[in-house]
Amino acid sequence: MIINVSDLSDPGPAAVKDTVKARSNEFPGYRFVKHIGSSVRNADKAAVYEFQYGTGENAFSAISAIAFAKHKLFILTVYGTRKDFDQSRGALEKIATGFQLI
Repeated sequence: MIINVSDLSDPGPAAVKDTVKARSNEFPGYRFVKHIGSSVRNADKAAVYEFQYGTGENAFSAISAIAFAKHKLFILTVYGTRKDFDQSRGALEKIATGFQLI
């Protein structure tokens, strides 16, 4: 399992929506799985969702929380192989849905 957090300065007001859309081009074999939520504590706009990418032995599942606040975009993504991901799904969902901006 890998947890990745990044932030971008001055991404623009539609950054959350644009990032979700851009993912389909960033990850080969991208497939949206489900919307988990639309809020991240202390964020102005947010999205939390599950997606999959890759094929065969290189297939991965991920949950991402994307949050916009104070002119910055914060992205938390937890991912792993589909088998490992499914075994840790409960904990990974708690990490992503518990993400908050301070």
